[in-house]
Amino acid sequence: MSGLSSLWYRLDLLSPKESVVEITRWRRPMNTRKFLILAALALAGSAPAQIPDTLWTATAGGSLLDYGRSVQQTGDGGFIVAGITETFGAGQQDMYLVKIAANGDICWTRTYGDSGIDGAHGVDTTAGGYIVAGCFQTADNNQNMWVIRTDADGTPVCSLLYGGPALDYATHVQSTRDGHYVVSGKTVGTGYGGQDAFLMKLDGLLNVQWTLNMGGPEEDGAHWVEEDAQGDYILTGATRSGGAPDDLYLFKVSAQGDTIWTRSYGGDTTDIGDCVRPTSDGGYIVCGHTWSFGAGAYPDIYLIKTDSAGTVEWERAYGGDSADYGSSVVQADNGHFYVLGTTKTFGEGDYDILIMETDAQGCSLATVTYGGPGGELSYSLILTGDGYLAAAGGMWLPDNSTDVCLIYFDRTPGFAKISPAKQPLTFALLPPHPNPFNPITATRYELPAPGHVSLRVYDTAGRLVSTLVDGWKPAGAHEATFDGAGLASGIYLVRLEAGESIAMQKIVLLK
Repeated sequence: MSGLSSLWYRLDLLSPKESVVEITRWRRPMNTRKFLILAALALAGSAPAQIPDTLWTATAGGSLLDYGRSVQQTGDGGFIVAGITETFGAGQQDMYLVKIAANGDICWTRTYGDSGIDGAHGVDTTAGGYIVAGCFQTADNNQNMWVIRTDADGTPVCSLLYGGPALDYATHVQSTRDGHYVVSGKTVGTGYGGQDAFLMKLDGLLNVQWTLNMGGPEEDGAHWVEEDAQGDYILTGATRSGGAPDDLYLFKVSAQGDTIWTRSYGGDTTDIGDCVRPTSDGGYIVCGHTWSFGAGAYPDIYLIKTDSAGTVEWERAYGGDSADYGSSVVQADNGHFYVLGTTKTFGEGDYDILIMETDAQGCSLATVTYGGPGGELSYSLILTGDGYLAAAGGMWLPDNSTDVCLIYFDRTPGFAKISPAKQPLTFALLPPHPNPFNPITATRYELPAPGHVSLRVYDTAGRLVSTLVDGWKPAGAHEATFDGAGLASGIYLVRLEAGESIAMQKIVLLK
């Protein structure tokens, strides 16, 4: 089926087990690297956000599995979505290209493929058409990178198959300012190790200008590529060449195809980068997921902000007691970041689409989830020219099929957050004073209505240290004193609960 459909949307108020606390954590050095990881107070705020205005949701698909992997805005104000279809086309899976009008109507759909398993992983606009990148199954059941340039109606103009006698596939594509294209991917057939990260520069007719393999003796891959303000290319993915399991991989390549630098980040388990964007200050923001840091044994959304040389400025993990994956990130003109992910912790279905706004330091300001009982998956987020957001992915239907979905909504009223300084009678846990402290600090909080209040202090292992408040309090501003005279120096967590509202803060005892 294709056309418009409604998608459930809601703001999730988190229960205690779903909160993620702010912590400071040192990890074991790996490859002479040592990082400070800050897991932000994520997916919960001191004031609930408004439910965003979903302008429309467009879906396209049929009776089998169809989903969108990449979206771009087109010159007419509409959108182009690339993905995978099992319902339509010539083979088991085909590339799927969907043109959507500015009002959400489906303009046309196109499929590209042969009898095997083919798919599109990235799309961008070109002069007069589109560039699509993905994979093509060869006659010997291997895969090659497949790039197609089309006209404005989706008719192929030229195409390229690239790869060796093994598994090679493209993960992302971007049009460059010189009228050419860069394609990221993973290669076994043309690589030096078990699997290499790969970057390829193509001209307007898809002739190969240069290629670059990056990696070591184990498995490495590039998941995303972007051109930065200097005309260089920044890529992210994962590397296992520094020792299993995966570390998040970030590397910068010149316009001539020379490696400028490579960086890897992570902890003792798997950490993966899925999207990277240049930021307004000349650095980069990377979005992915982490098993090393965060709330528990499942993956959490992972953000890393670096400077222009790849040096970490801050890292954040966001999630709960189940699986949460980050897939895409964009920066708005106010410096804030909008993060797209898929969550099993906070949604209503098996998996739901999650969108989070953070400030310039990665502190969560508002989080919403979208979906129904069937489950949804998210892959690509863009900030449109008129200040809206568009997110592409897949939506499970009652007949166990999936459709390509594109959600279009207004980011400004949807993610407005009232500052406690402007409206003091909101639920708020205010910064303690002093902090760091020795041995006494004052914790202040505000209540918009009377109710039962619990204010407790925990250590970083989750053990209760002190109960400061456990009783009925009137609306207004309150203060409680915490005395750490009998405790060891270290980090402690203050947790405030009032009704369904929860907030946490870190305090540091220094003796």
